[in-house]
Amino acid sequence: MHNQDAVEALRMQLRAMKELGAGQPEIDAATARNVLHEDLGYFRSKSADYSLDQDTRDKLLAHARQDAAHAVYAASTAARGVRQLRLIILGLLLPILLGLAWLIVRG
Repeated sequence: MHNQDAVEALRMQLRAMKELGAGQPEIDAATARNVLHEDLGYFRSKSADYSLDQDTRDKLLAHARQDAAHAVYAASTAARGVRQLRLIILGLLLPILLGLAWLIVRG
C-alpha cells in the first residue's frame, strides 16, 4: 500500500467494488477505511502528525469511540425509520392499486 496515494487507492478500490456490484454501505465502509489507513500512514502521502500528549490522546480516543457508537445507533435508527415508512407507503398504496385493478377488471 505504501507505493500508492490514498486518493488513487480509493479510486481503484471503488471502481472494482462498483464492478462487483457493491452497494452504498460497502462503498461507505471502504471510504472510511481509506481515511483511517491514510491517517495511519499506509499510503505514500504523508500522514498527519498531531503531537498530542497522552492525556489529550486518551480523551480524543474516548470521544472518537463515543462518536462512532453514536453514528452506528443513528444509522440504525434511520434504517428502522425507512423500513417503517416503506410499510406505511405499501399499506397506503396496496388498497389503491387493488381498487384500480378491480375497476379495470370490472370495466
